[in-house]
Amino acid sequence: MVVGLATSLTIGLLLIVILLIVRVIRRKYEYFVANQIPGPPPTFLLGNLGVLWGTPYPMRQLEAWTRQYGNVYG
Repeated sequence: MVVGLATSLTIGLLLIVILLIVRVIRRKYEYFVANQIPGPPPTFLLGNLGVLWGTPYPMRQLEAWTRQYGNVYG
């Protein structure tokens, strides 16, 4: 009985932590949309890291985004 309760509490706390992390990430992305900050469309968890990792020269991609979106982009 005690092991079952401990497992249930652990799973419950883990779910709460995961939901809080998801909420923080979503708020971060919504900030850019709400303030109309231009930028390339991000993916949910990695943002634009997937694009940067997929290019041989990530700095060139950042320079292209700067030309496209200006000096400040999200």
